[in-house]
Amino acid sequence: MPGYGTSDELEEVMRENEELRDQLRKRFVEQGERDIERLKKIVALEEEKRQLMLEEKKRVEREFCVMPHEYIKGMTQPVESCPTFKFALMDDAQFLPSREHDTDTGWDVRAAEEFTLKPFDHALIPLGFQMLVPQGWWLELRPRSSSHAKKNLHCLYGVIDEGYREQCYLSAQYIPPMHLISVPPDNYLKMEYGYNIPELVIERGERIGQVIPVRRQEMIVEEVSGAEFRRLSKERAGNRGGGLGSTG
Repeated sequence: MPGYGTSDELEEVMRENEELRDQLRKRFVEQGERDIERLKKIVALEEEKRQLMLEEKKRVEREFCVMPHEYIKGMTQPVESCPTFKFALMDDAQFLPSREHDTDTGWDVRAAEEFTLKPFDHALIPLGFQMLVPQGWWLELRPRSSSHAKKNLHCLYGVIDEGYREQCYLSAQYIPPMHLISVPPDNYLKMEYGYNIPELVIERGERIGQVIPVRRQEMIVEEVSGAEFRRLSKERAGNRGGGLGSTG
C-alpha cells in the first residue's frame, strides 16, 4: 500500500484535492448559470414568437375578416373586407340584429309589434329597422328553427336586395298540428273559425328570424333558339329529360 510520506506531503495532497473540488464546484455552478441563462433566452424567444403569431392572427382577422373558428377549421380564405350593413332603427336598440355567439352564422331579428294569430293566419311582422346594404351584397332573411319547432310558425325565406330602403318584414303563417285543433266530434265540417283553437302570441321584441349576409353573384342571360338549345344539350350529353322525381 503506497504511502504519502511525511505529514507535510499528506497535507499538500489534501490541499490539492480540495482545490480540485473547488474548481469542479465552481465549474458546475458556472455551467448551471449558463444553462439557466440559455433557458431564459429560449423562453423569451418562445414568448416573442407567440406574440408575433398573435399579432399576425389579429392582422389577418382585421384585414381579411377571418373568424377564430375558421382558423381551427383551416378556412382562412381572405375576402376583400368585412361588409358593413347600416341599420336605421325605427324604435329602440333591441331591434338591431345581433348574434348570441361569434360563431353563429345568422344575426337574430325581432318582432317590432305584438301579434296574436289564429291558426292559418298570415302576418307581415315588422322587424323594426331600415338598412343600407353595401354594394355587391344582399341579406337572406331566414326563419329560426325554434320558431317552427316550438311555435309552429312557418316563415318564408326572404331576399333583401341592395336597393331596398323600406322597413323590413318577416312573412309568417301560424299552422298548428291538427291534433291541437278541437273540432265537433259529430261532423268535422262544422268546425268554425276560432272554435277551441289555440292562438299564438308573438311578443314585441321576440326573436323570430335571422339575417345572413351573402355576396351577390352575377350571371349573363342569353337567349337561344330551340334548335340551338338542342344542339348544345347534345354536345353536353345532357339529354336527361324528366323533371321532379325523374331520378327516383
